Amino acid sequence: MAVAITLIVLALAFILAGIMRLRPSVEGRRRMRLRNQAYRRGWLVEKLRGEALEALGEPGSTVPYYWYWRAWPEGWFEGESHPIRVVHVLVEGQPVAGVSGAERLPRIPTVCSAWLVDPRGIGFVWDEKGTVDDLERPFSMIEAVLKAD
Repeated sequence: MAVAITLIVLALAFILAGIMRLRPSVEGRRRMRLRNQAYRRGWLVEKLRGEALEALGEPGSTVPYYWYWRAWPEGWFEGESHPIRVVHVLVEGQPVAGVSGAERLPRIPTVCSAWLVDPRGIGFVWDEKGTVDDLERPFSMIEAVLKAD
């Protein structure tokens, strides 16, 4: 009888451990709240890789960086339209060829690493270490640039 009870307890512990492991961590839930806030406002989120990380100056980085971005309104980006990405890390106050309004972007908020532009859209790069409230400032800055003109 004691062996049967021990086996049942071990089986339940094994099942519960598997279920607990499938639940997202506190950090994972926090990141999902950030991304959900972006999606609700019409933004897209993409993990930076390759050429974009190189443009950011972080090619060997182990820190995951994410690009929160909005698509260009029709006809705004006069760059190349093929799938090869043209990535520009924007420097405050400097124009970028073919990117209307980029020179009006203000100083990058401290929670962000850079403004980033490619033929698909404009957005900001960050490591998602901030809060949902930290998203408001870069969101409104870029939305203001997209509404200008």
